[in-house]
Amino acid sequence: MNEHPVKKYLTLGCCGLDCGLCIRYYTEGSSRCPGCAGTDFSNKHPSCSYVTCCFKKKNLEVCARCDEFPCIKFESMFSGGEKYDSFITYRKVLDNLEFIRKHGLAKFMEQQKKRIILLETMISEFDDGRSKNFYCLAAALLST
Repeated sequence: MNEHPVKKYLTLGCCGLDCGLCIRYYTEGSSRCPGCAGTDFSNKHPSCSYVTCCFKKKNLEVCARCDEFPCIKFESMFSGGEKYDSFITYRKVLDNLEFIRKHGLAKFMEQQKKRIILLETMISEFDDGRSKNFYCLAAALLST
């Protein structure tokens, strides 16, 4: 058995994060993130409790597929009954996971693929060297 298995959908975090829309996924060099549970993921994110629980222990692609979702790990994303997290792209995590539960992973990945294509087009056609972060945020936060 592979000591470091790799998820099928690297652009989708177990936690619901759109890894394929993150600036670190498009970074050149050693700080580039390989996507959720991708090659060398453990060296860049050694203590990701979502990957440990969801993928490594339960062999699930995403937390939305877990019978225990939403579990205690997601409590920090709620503040006073409101969805909240200081990391802007995490604001879509619960919406992403709820969409997957309601419509399925395949439908979500179709939607995400469109966002990734839009992002990659913006980066290749319009990036002036400073805009990549803005484009990643815009693609991640667009309404569906």
